[in-house]
Amino acid sequence: MLTLAGADADPATKPKPKKLLRKIPYEYRDPHSGETRYRKLRSEYGDGSKSFVFDPTGRNGCDPLLYGGERIADLAEGQPLFVVEGEKCVERLRELGAVAVSGDTGDSSKWLPNHAGLLRNLNVILWPDSDKVGEKYIANAARCLEGHAASVRVVRPFGLQMAARAATCAIGMGTPMRF
Repeated sequence: MLTLAGADADPATKPKPKKLLRKIPYEYRDPHSGETRYRKLRSEYGDGSKSFVFDPTGRNGCDPLLYGGERIADLAEGQPLFVVEGEKCVERLRELGAVAVSGDTGDSSKWLPNHAGLLRNLNVILWPDSDKVGEKYIANAARCLEGHAASVRVVRPFGLQMAARAATCAIGMGTPMRF
């Protein structure tokens, strides 16, 4: 008798496939030329989970880039640059007229010397997600920027207790917050 692996398992205990709600592509561009170097695809599922994949695998041989880095040149004199955690936060602040960047792997993002060079002499506002992971992310960014940025400030509009993201906080604002 031939038995297939899992054939005797109770069908009710098998995990159901996740329902894919949407896929969102984010393009990571060269901060100087604006050319796309690699993409990150965010998949969001019905159970609230998410997954990420780089295309091409290995970031096309590039060092990690800052999402939104190609917009740094758009800053008006004295306008701050926001450093937030995640592409959605960058996009929301952009909708409000602000310029923002994010590392490419959330709290695991590598903050490199070339990132500090891009932000040299800028007024930087670090806006962490309101959790321990967000604090780790912003601490890494702050260490990288030390001695490079003209100024570095951290804002926590809702403190650490409220699980809030920059994108969530910015929803409903007609204009960027004044810091």
